[in-house]
Amino acid sequence: MPEQEQTLADVLVGSKNSESASRFSTPEISQYLSRLTSLSLPEIQHEPTALASEASQLTNSLTSLCHAEYPTFLALHRTSAVLSSTLSSFSASLSTLAAALPALDTQARRFSAETHAIRDSRTKARRVLAQHDALLDVLDIPALIDTCVRNAHYQEAMDLAAHAEHLSSTLPGVAVAQDVAAGAAHAMRLMRAQLLALLREPAKLPALFKAVSFLRKMDVFSEPELALVFLTSRLSYLGGTLDAIEQERTDHARYVRRYVDVWREGVSDVATQYTTIFLERAPSSEVVPELHYLLSTLTHHALNALLAVLRARLSSVGDATSLAALLTQLTHCASALSRVGLDFRALLPPLFEHAVQHRFSQTLNAATDALLSTLSDTQKYHRQPTTVLCTPAAAAAPPEDTTLPKALHAPPTVLSAYPPLAVYTNALLTTLNSLRLLAPSSLLHTLLTALDGTLARAAGTFLTYAQGAVECAAAARVRKYSDEEEPPDQIRVVRAAGKVFARLLVPYVRLGLVEGVYGVTGMENLGMGAELREVLLQWDTWLDPPDSAL
Repeated sequence: MPEQEQTLADVLVGSKNSESASRFSTPEISQYLSRLTSLSLPEIQHEPTALASEASQLTNSLTSLCHAEYPTFLALHRTSAVLSSTLSSFSASLSTLAAALPALDTQARRFSAETHAIRDSRTKARRVLAQHDALLDVLDIPALIDTCVRNAHYQEAMDLAAHAEHLSSTLPGVAVAQDVAAGAAHAMRLMRAQLLALLREPAKLPALFKAVSFLRKMDVFSEPELALVFLTSRLSYLGGTLDAIEQERTDHARYVRRYVDVWREGVSDVATQYTTIFLERAPSSEVVPELHYLLSTLTHHALNALLAVLRARLSSVGDATSLAALLTQLTHCASALSRVGLDFRALLPPLFEHAVQHRFSQTLNAATDALLSTLSDTQKYHRQPTTVLCTPAAAAAPPEDTTLPKALHAPPTVLSAYPPLAVYTNALLTTLNSLRLLAPSSLLHTLLTALDGTLARAAGTFLTYAQGAVECAAAARVRKYSDEEEPPDQIRVVRAAGKVFARLLVPYVRLGLVEGVYGVTGMENLGMGAELREVLLQWDTWLDPPDSAL
């Protein structure tokens, strides 16, 4: 095995001197030794001289430098001394700082823990401040909705409410978003209440259609429920309008005319509005049958209200002209409402028949009561028949003509001789003349029966009076008068008045009703009331007694 090649440095140092080996292993010495090995022998021999010369030059240069730059060296010395002292002091302070750092770290950690909540609050406040405008817009949503509702900007209010609802669903854990959504929901409830109140106001079709459209968008009611709410609200408004009509206590005809006018206009408007909004412009193409049923219910309810008023008021209308005018008005009203399925003309005859019958009976009874009151006063105050039953001119020879006139429009002239009978006839003829304005054909038999009953009552009372007057007059004949002039024949006046009443007035009035008003010929086919027939038979018996009774 070949020996390891040794370098010049190894030779100079030796294997056992480790300190010298480390000194000769520096880069500068190694480089110089490498240079020596590359020199020739003469150059190596000359090398000590060159080194000595260079060392001398370096010593001279160093001496010159120290002499010339001694202040610098002194300053450098002082600086080095100060730096050494400073480094020593810094080392001591650094040691003290290192010893204090654990306590400082502990206090810092404690301070950090104590100020964590404050830092979080400051962080939240900083974030709130950064999003101040956006938060303010969100918090103002309920107030903006309320302002929009109050100013009738319903679409903007619904958009804001939808935005609040979206925020609530997007941020379910944020209390502010939930509060804003709750405030928006409250404002929308106010909007719904305002729209429902609008349905009860005197609004036209465009405003009502707008209100219903927004109620549909709110999706609170189904379509049938919304239709029912609409009809209820409009009927409530119509009811308030009808209640506001001045109810004349005396002029029932005027009240009914005004009521019918307002009712017709209101029902027509409600039906037209309902048809346009819910049937013609329904949100879906399929119309629920229940909507048509609600319309028919509306008309039925409104018609019942009208009929109730007519039943209560028509019987109190005392003027036949007004009653006929009301029938004409109601007929036109029913014809106008026939386009909405509310032709109620078939319901009018029973109402007016009852009103006509009631008025006819009332006026007949009033006229009869007036005649009976005259007869009662005559008996009460013991007045002579010649001063009550006939005129002074007819007292001496009272007329007894009972021939019916050919012209029914002219009353028998013989009645003018008997004032109570003339007044009674005029009252009955006035009743018949007013009946001509409105004479239902179906009431002929009913009215004739009422007339017969009234005449029977008058005839019976008159017969009782006549019998009593005749008895009083017969008793007075036995008296002797001091005057030469013979007193008027009271019995003859009473009998003549009774004959005119029973055989002229009664047939004439009955004929006036049957032929004069209704134009029906053949009185014998209609018959006569049993009570009147019995009373007239008593009159005939009393006026023409049998021979045995004379």
